[in-house]
Amino acid sequence: MGNNKSMMIIIIAILVIMLGGVGAGFFFIAGMINKNMEATTGDKPVQTEEKAYTPADLINVPLSDSIKSNLLVSNDGQEHLILITAEIAVNGAGKNAKAATEMETLLKQKEAVVTDSILKILRQKTFQDVKRPDAQQLLSDEIVSALQGEFNSNLIVEVYFKTFFVQ
Repeated sequence: MGNNKSMMIIIIAILVIMLGGVGAGFFFIAGMINKNMEATTGDKPVQTEEKAYTPADLINVPLSDSIKSNLLVSNDGQEHLILITAEIAVNGAGKNAKAATEMETLLKQKEAVVTDSILKILRQKTFQDVKRPDAQQLLSDEIVSALQGEFNSNLIVEVYFKTFFVQ
């Protein structure tokens, strides 16, 4: 009877140790897979609370011309126009300094691509879209996302509007 009891305790102890090992192995493998995905896709954890740069770190690249576009016809049936003058901000903080300077040069050289990307976004907006109180921020975020995709770079971080006129 005593022998059975001690045998049962040994078996339970072995099972607990094995389950702990399996759990530890799972977390180790999951961590390795996550690191591998970051390395191959370039995905990094998204920073939501604080920006990794200050305004002093930014290199502003002004567009040489204002951009004027028709908006989609609104519910009121009238045609509307939007006119913007913008600057594209590139993050030059820390290790980004050299790459930011290269991005500044590229944005200047490819200003037609930048303008075209912005026009594609503007032409999909209605008067109601651009008259919202948060319209400039939403439009800025959308343009940043489009330019990051176009230039395959997260160094483009802000769009500042010097003129934002809707009629």
